[in-house]
Amino acid sequence: MKTLPTLFRNCFGGLVAVLALTFASHAGAQNYAPPSPTTGCSVVFDLATKDPNVLPTTLTSYSTFFLASGTSSTVTFVFRHDPGYFTFNNATVFIVGQPNLLTNGTFSVSGSPSEAGWTHFAQTDVTTVGVPRPAGWFDGATQGYDGLYQVIPTVSGQLYDIQFSLASSTSGIAQQLSTNGNITDAGGNGIDMLVYAGSETPAAAPVPEPATWAMLLGGLGLLAFWHRRARLTLA
Repeated sequence: MKTLPTLFRNCFGGLVAVLALTFASHAGAQNYAPPSPTTGCSVVFDLATKDPNVLPTTLTSYSTFFLASGTSSTVTFVFRHDPGYFTFNNATVFIVGQPNLLTNGTFSVSGSPSEAGWTHFAQTDVTTVGVPRPAGWFDGATQGYDGLYQVIPTVSGQLYDIQFSLASSTSGIAQQLSTNGNITDAGGNGIDMLVYAGSETPAAAPVPEPATWAMLLGGLGLLAFWHRRARLTLA
């Protein structure tokens, strides 16, 4: 008969193994959902939820808007393109009839660490970030999302227009997650572009894909089984 310490060690070891498998799956390749909105920002554009959600293969203009809630607002553009890349350009945020509030919306001014006026955004573990090109911002983050943001002065309660141009290097449809089971850098089919606006950036900590939750819940179920078996053994 196993003693209580032995059973405890077995259960604890099982828990460690489950958690190790769960987090190891995120150490390299991953399949992250779009950044989560926070209390200070919301999604104001999502290419994958548009109808139709067809990828633009030539530079195409898009527009959306947001209602400012304070004296400053953060506008964040994020991208995911597993097999290829997006070209992003002509970014503007404005009140109708007034100047663009974004700095360097055409990416014609170089700077550091990214383009002048912009700051990088990336989900945890997503190390591939965009780069400037003559045609605009060139972004192809794989298996997760990265992008750019700016903080601009706003008037609370004022409606602001957001406009930009976007082109995809591949045809097809936009979708938030990769669905073909391929977790290599350029083998997935997750392609999407979103815009967030509010008082802060979206959450950088990624939400695990459903398979990871299933692994974790399965492991916890197994631990519950071990615990019940241990109680019966000790009885």
